[in-house]
Amino acid sequence: MTVIAADSSINYAQPQLPPAPTYTVTGKETVTQVAQQFNVTPEELASTNRISVDTVLSPGQALTLPPHAVANATQAAPATQTPAQKTDAAIAAYQGALKQRDDDMRSAPHNAGLRADLDSTGQDRIDAAKKAMDQAIADEVAGEVAFRNQSTPVAFRAPADQLIDSAGNAIVARHPGDATLDATIKGSVQACKFQNQVNTAIPGTTPDESPAAKLKGVELEGQPPEVVAAVLADPRVQGWIEDAADQIGQTYHDDNPASAAAAAHALLDTVQDLPPPLAAAVVRQSMPTIRKFAQVSMNGPGEQAFGTMQRVVGALGNDADASKLTAQIASAYLPQAERWSGQAFDSIQNAISGGVDPALAKALANGLQQDGKQNQADGINVAAVQGLQRYLAFGKGNPRQAYEDAQTAKQAKDQRLRQLLQNAGPLTATQQANFSKAYMADPDNAKVYQTYANAAQNLTSYMNAHKDDLLSAAKVDPDAAAQLYQCMKDAVQSGQGVTAVQFANAIQADPDTLKIFDGLSGYEDSFLPDALASAQAQLLVKSGGDPTAAVYGLTQLAEPLLQAKDGWAATKTNYERLANNEDRAFSPEQLKKEFEELGPGDKMLAKAAIVISLFNGTEADNMSSMINSYASALGGSVTLATGAVQSLADAGELGRYTESAQSFTNFSSRLIPGLSVIASTSAFVSDINSAGDNPLYAGAVIGDVFSMMGSWMETTLAGEVPGAFINGVGAFISGSFQFAGTLFGGDSDAEQLHKDVEKYLGPGGANLDPADVKLMSGSDPGQVRGWLATGIAPEELQELARLQPQLLQSDSSGGPSIDWLKGAGLSGQDVYDMLKAAEAGSKTPAVSVSEVMKVLGNPTWYGLGSAHNKVVLANDLRAIAQQQRSDTAGDRNANAQGAQALENAADWLERHETA
Repeated sequence: MTVIAADSSINYAQPQLPPAPTYTVTGKETVTQVAQQFNVTPEELASTNRISVDTVLSPGQALTLPPHAVANATQAAPATQTPAQKTDAAIAAYQGALKQRDDDMRSAPHNAGLRADLDSTGQDRIDAAKKAMDQAIADEVAGEVAFRNQSTPVAFRAPADQLIDSAGNAIVARHPGDATLDATIKGSVQACKFQNQVNTAIPGTTPDESPAAKLKGVELEGQPPEVVAAVLADPRVQGWIEDAADQIGQTYHDDNPASAAAAAHALLDTVQDLPPPLAAAVVRQSMPTIRKFAQVSMNGPGEQAFGTMQRVVGALGNDADASKLTAQIASAYLPQAERWSGQAFDSIQNAISGGVDPALAKALANGLQQDGKQNQADGINVAAVQGLQRYLAFGKGNPRQAYEDAQTAKQAKDQRLRQLLQNAGPLTATQQANFSKAYMADPDNAKVYQTYANAAQNLTSYMNAHKDDLLSAAKVDPDAAAQLYQCMKDAVQSGQGVTAVQFANAIQADPDTLKIFDGLSGYEDSFLPDALASAQAQLLVKSGGDPTAAVYGLTQLAEPLLQAKDGWAATKTNYERLANNEDRAFSPEQLKKEFEELGPGDKMLAKAAIVISLFNGTEADNMSSMINSYASALGGSVTLATGAVQSLADAGELGRYTESAQSFTNFSSRLIPGLSVIASTSAFVSDINSAGDNPLYAGAVIGDVFSMMGSWMETTLAGEVPGAFINGVGAFISGSFQFAGTLFGGDSDAEQLHKDVEKYLGPGGANLDPADVKLMSGSDPGQVRGWLATGIAPEELQELARLQPQLLQSDSSGGPSIDWLKGAGLSGQDVYDMLKAAEAGSKTPAVSVSEVMKVLGNPTWYGLGSAHNKVVLANDLRAIAQQQRSDTAGDRNANAQGAQALENAADWLERHETA
């Protein structure tokens, strides 16, 4: 007998047996019935599966058949399984594979080699079962989505992600009680959603389409990075890339130098208008051909090919992968560029004059410099720096223009969201956030927001990659300086203040450049404070809401910018103490003194300090004192409160796309409570009121905050959204813009808005039931705004409107005039509480509420007059109630019920006469 060491598996090879045949139980089958189908005894089948003959089988349960089992030819074939049955069977098989591996390991000998082999074999079975389960889930989900969309017009179909979630939830519901399995099934459903995104991005094609045409149909704009990577790795797309590169290669012939230009043009025609990642993939696949025609003499066809390749490089984008690929192309051209320096320079100049991205010229200059060709490199570098400004000014696809276009599209979406919210009735904070979330997740909208995030990142990536060149151009060219300044402001606006401050540091270090920027409007007194606040917010997002780490990061970042200012040392120390909520940090008096010491226009940390205090849960009174001290030190009224919120909104909105889910969740959970605090400060209220005269500013601040609320809802609990913040600015949102008839071009626009409001109020959005969707979408925005201004909570107004729908209409014959209520000394909360008291004891609350509302809605008819307080109104209501009880002409029961409601309301008024 061979003895195997306990810790060795070298001399043992587990025999590879074919997998045991299995059978999936369908319907209410018994062990005996299954055994009869495969010509085995019930006892054999039971023994194989470690069960008894009497064990009750479950639909979807997987049974292992004995090795000699043979299907009974005379047995009727089992009924075809439904997709749900197939899924349940696959899940059962997966669970069975897990159990079998665990059972095998429990009973395995204590031999490391044997146990490792058994574990590996068991894991192989699990992996195979998991793959089958994933496929079954995908098939069921796909079938459910197709069924739900059947006969439904495209315009009215629910988003695919929503349908996939619904189908996945149904599968999870069929398998309760196992948290691990629950997570596994949800993971499979998420994979379905992801694959749906990938498949949506890849077009259907016809056999006669060229590879280039197929590639141009791939839709990567607005897709997250993981989807882009999956699309590029898809076998279909990979095949098109390879075919396109082969066709490009066929245009070049070694014995025909003129074909070099043709090959370069073929490559340009293929990559033009492709998304940069896809263009890069084609160029990478075509590198063998590029290396060949790059050897053609530049004293002829080679120069034309080189000029074309500069435009090809412009299609690659601005990320690290594009830079690496550009360097490879430059390396291929280096020998000919050194030999024919004049032709290379002329080609570069011609391309640059046309606004082409000078990336290939810069890469070529770097290669020449490394080869010791300094003079030639210097000449190309000068031309490249000049070309950079032209490229950013009017070059096709340049990152600055791409950002501005994406920003314009995003602002239009934000504007639309505000329109929809304004017409959606009195929504609660959670309902508004869910409404926003659904709107932002709608595929068309999500693509716009993702495109904006991508464009913002691409802009700062380009700025960082060409920092020295941009600064050199700004130093000698006022137009280039103004252009760079706009890029820096775009970085701040997109929540990327770190990049803006890094450029400001470089400008500060060069007196000549600083002189130019000091002459630009608002650079020191407006832009730099905004840049620091934006950088602070960005660092908070990146640190997951850790104020200490974020503050330390900002003080280190701002040191070169502020270290020469009077009072910087003390300000820095106290600013870092502020992050830790230390008692030794600023008092309002100290704040004013130290900020005044920094000198006019140099109090750059004011908004940043508010950002940090907001995160630390500073009380509203202290926050107000702090803001007032800042404003005093700054020598005038400034929008510090809303400015701080704006910075956080910008950084948070971008962070949703750029940071990890955990980091974004941590950031949101720290920020959300702080919003309620800052919303209750007098400074915030003042800012909002003053901003009412400037709808563009107001829209930027509040629109971005509400957009980010939709982002937060993806990673935080709905109950954590600060109602005080939402309610505090909700009326302002609806009041700052003119909607209704004046906003729309015609009935069709208004009709579409109404449909969109209903869509996001319903399932997957605010999740209102159909009756409430109709009630809220049919409300009058002005009337809703008026009611909310009285202090009534949205959920209370909804409750009253369910009893009296006319309450939300401007011609509210079924309810009181808001102005009359104010004259009677009643707040919205008073009205709600009084009406709730009126319905007490009533079997038909709606009738009781309607009676009181009818009286309040017709004060002249009922002789209530115009000047009232609660006591007078209570007496009037009692008098009307007495008249109703004395009325013998009408329905006595109805009169009595109405009178009781009025008396209940009068009782409440008398109890609260001093409130």
